[in-house]
Amino acid sequence: MKLPQAPVQSVQPTQKPAPEQLQKALEALKQAVPIKSNALTFSLDDSSGQTIARVVDSETGEVIRQIPSKELLEIARAIDKMQGMLLKQKA
Repeated sequence: MKLPQAPVQSVQPTQKPAPEQLQKALEALKQAVPIKSNALTFSLDDSSGQTIARVVDSETGEVIRQIPSKELLEIARAIDKMQGMLLKQKA
């Protein structure tokens, strides 16, 4: 099965893509990959900007699997918060 090609914007390795670029890429992915029963969803985590993929039971709405996991996102938020506190203490 050949997937349709979506236009991709070039991002330099040292640059972090803008949230708008990530959102456009996610929308292109949603259109390129036919998803039955909305079992696979893609979104952006507001606080970290991480792309999140979820496999959801279409009948119950229960999240079967999430990548990265909720716990990993919480750990990343805690690390970011600790780094911010350390920077304030050094200043």
